[in-house]
Amino acid sequence: MRLCLLSLLSLAMSALHRVDDAASGGAVIALNSTADDRPVWADGRLAVAVAAADGSLIELARPPDTTTLALTTARDGQPFVDVAVVAAARPTTRDAAVLAVVRVSVPAAPRGSVLVVASVRFRGTKVIVRAYDAADGGTRATAISRTGLALPDDLPRPWRADVGGPHARVLVGETVLTLDQRAPGAEDAPTSVTGDVVPAYTASRVWPASAELALHVADVVRGRSVVELGAGAGLAGLACAVNGAVRVVLTDLPENLPLLQRNAARNGLDVSVAAFDWMAPNTLGERFDVVLAADCVFWPELFEPLLDAIEAVARPDGTVLVAVTHRLGRTEAFFEQLRQRGWTASARPRRRDAPQNTDVYEVKL
Repeated sequence: MRLCLLSLLSLAMSALHRVDDAASGGAVIALNSTADDRPVWADGRLAVAVAAADGSLIELARPPDTTTLALTTARDGQPFVDVAVVAAARPTTRDAAVLAVVRVSVPAAPRGSVLVVASVRFRGTKVIVRAYDAADGGTRATAISRTGLALPDDLPRPWRADVGGPHARVLVGETVLTLDQRAPGAEDAPTSVTGDVVPAYTASRVWPASAELALHVADVVRGRSVVELGAGAGLAGLACAVNGAVRVVLTDLPENLPLLQRNAARNGLDVSVAAFDWMAPNTLGERFDVVLAADCVFWPELFEPLLDAIEAVARPDGTVLVAVTHRLGRTEAFFEQLRQRGWTASARPRRRDAPQNTDVYEVKL
């Protein structure tokens, strides 16, 4: 059986082409194979990965774990997403053998804004791929490994917060969070007397820093209390509830609370929503084990109030995570004021597929 399987793989590999043209769709779930007499996924030597448009692979996990991925459409108005599982003998999709393909119908939307959840499982000598449209979970597809298939032309892209948007659905672990957002064009963004976009506008949608912070909370929030400052759409705080926090409070200015309340309700998570003005930092009246702030480092006039708010709500031995998208040199200006208080900030390791201008920092008071 094993020799037969490998023979079939070698025959199929010669008929397939490399995925290196972004116009053809851009990404594929791929598997690194071995070249001996065992099944290609034996002994944990098969890596599940996402192949980028240049044909390179980003490794995600190894069998026998189930790997769950968030994927988006590769072009505007694409009516379906093909999820391919392939075996490749090198870190590229060139000469790859397709093991399984599923097609998921999705509503037409701008590139990058449709979320398809795909999982890859290993059962004996078979690879099983399942995928569904996270809009309602109604469109589902399943395939079991087989060889000799042609590589699809319309492959998905890995989910990214800074591509397309706004993303109405975000995968946290294996939970899909659905987020209500307002999405006026940037040219319609209201500005203040300083020329900056007003905070009420930025609170209306998920930004890359919030999505990135949501991926950094799993190892710090389980069994702890959490507050999110300037929560906006609430993604980072909601991710904490998914990851086992015992208490989560999402805070923002009063005019931004209805959006937070809707997002908490539609995901059925046990979180609280509270008004909190950084200009009156002692009004919340509670301290927390974990304090989060995503994309709050933008308005220079709010740097000191933000630091005051952090100091007022963080426990002395607590964890403070601040996610920052670097703009106009303001990150360094904020950290200079932070250092003047005797605090320190250290960048957490950046994920390989994180936006290159966004970092998550752990702040020590």
